[in-house]
Amino acid sequence: VKAVYINAYPQKAGAIARVLTPSTQQSWINAKAHPELFKVLDQPDDKPHVGDIVIWQSTKSASLGHAGIVVHLPGTTVEGNTSLAGVREGQGVERLQRDLRPGATMGTLKLMGFIRLKNSLI
Repeated sequence: VKAVYINAYPQKAGAIARVLTPSTQQSWINAKAHPELFKVLDQPDDKPHVGDIVIWQSTKSASLGHAGIVVHLPGTTVEGNTSLAGVREGQGVERLQRDLRPGATMGTLKLMGFIRLKNSLI
């Protein structure tokens, strides 16, 4: 996700690199701590936009998670380290249909919400 955002918005690569990390859970924390860069949407009535980063948390370990990018609504994402079954430890990059309601669960993943790059940075 980080590489995609840096390639899409090279003029903001430094700011993006400071917030998005290999850890989805740390990226979530960082995005909340930088409201000047990102808007975090985590309320039950929040709706994703195409281009939002979607963040899941493992129900087995709060320090683990998974991320993707919303590419079509109502619920199509592109995710790395996954499979067609939608697992968080797969071998490929897949386009998947997901329930994109904050709090929704699928297997061992619970949707935390979305990270949106502020319009002023695009």
